[in-house]
Amino acid sequence: MLSKLVKHSTLFLFALGLGLSSTALQGATIGVIGDSISTGAVTNGSLAFDVDRMHAVLTGKAPLGVDEATLEFLKAEGAQNASQVKRVDLSPREFVHPLVWMFNRFVLSLSNQYIDTVDNSWVSLFAKLRGGDQVYIAAKDGEKAMHAVQQVDRLLDGVPGEALDHLFVFFTGNDICAPYAELLTRPEDYQGDIEKAVRYYMKNAKPKASGDITHIWLVTPLNVSQLVTSKEIQEKRIFAFGKERSCKELQTDDFDKNLSMTASAEDNKDNLGLRPILTQVFQGGPYGLCPTLFAYQKDGSLETLKPVANALADFREKMGMLAKSLNEVNPSFRVQALSSASPIEFKSEDIANDCFHLSTKGQLRIAKALREEVEAKSQP
Repeated sequence: MLSKLVKHSTLFLFALGLGLSSTALQGATIGVIGDSISTGAVTNGSLAFDVDRMHAVLTGKAPLGVDEATLEFLKAEGAQNASQVKRVDLSPREFVHPLVWMFNRFVLSLSNQYIDTVDNSWVSLFAKLRGGDQVYIAAKDGEKAMHAVQQVDRLLDGVPGEALDHLFVFFTGNDICAPYAELLTRPEDYQGDIEKAVRYYMKNAKPKASGDITHIWLVTPLNVSQLVTSKEIQEKRIFAFGKERSCKELQTDDFDKNLSMTASAEDNKDNLGLRPILTQVFQGGPYGLCPTLFAYQKDGSLETLKPVANALADFREKMGMLAKSLNEVNPSFRVQALSSASPIEFKSEDIANDCFHLSTKGQLRIAKALREEVEAKSQP
């Protein structure tokens, strides 16, 4: 089974590369730390909250092929230029226990091969819109601002030599997700963790011998609340748990999930209990990804959503304050806040099949907004 998974993932990555230009790259070096907004998580339309479909994907019976429609869309939008994207590995400094280390590497490998399509992430599309840059992604699905220093370590280890031309810090979703509102990331902790990571990078990254500065961009969080308040997003039709459903239904977590699906004796014999594992993973649905956000679906009260909305507003304010305070720390580094992505109102086509992440079209909207703002703020 493992050899099949490696084979199919290799073919997928090779095929995806065929859609890119072979022109030599002469662009900038770009790094990004953050969460799943920067990994291209669930942008592949073949993924779904469905045991049968994901079982077929993981066993190679339904490999994640190249989406020709997406490639044509990106070409029409001018996002087909050559760029190189590298997912940097975990840093040895993250080692705390052998089993934890093995599990984290397993999760990262699984994400790389099946969940994340880094070529469709906003940072990759940002590079393609610019004409082609070298992108290094240290962001990881599920991580929060508290992991920012660890992610900087990944960049320092994975991109040796001089400091990057651009470093983006973009934590937007997981910090507003918790079992209870009382457990949301506190704004002062959000600010403190990111400040510590930026200072850590400025202290340990080698300034450019040319004297050129490194731009550090603090990207303010998206308006995640619209995932549950937008009528268009709520009415989006997706395939989940064996049938077509609306995003609203999927987010409520109040329906029969039919987790047994259509397992065959051959499936259970050949795949080492993969279906039971998928059943455990999927039983919480999207609600399990972010209870504090999707709790709104239970009563439709803005009061329920208020802790999330307040946290997002506070995070944005903290990023602006932090950029001003850090910009004078080291003349080799210029720190600025980017706010153009925060007010984007997403359409149904911008949302992925799990009704939580963004589709490639949604990722491109972020890339376009940030590209324009970066160009304006990069002027001397």
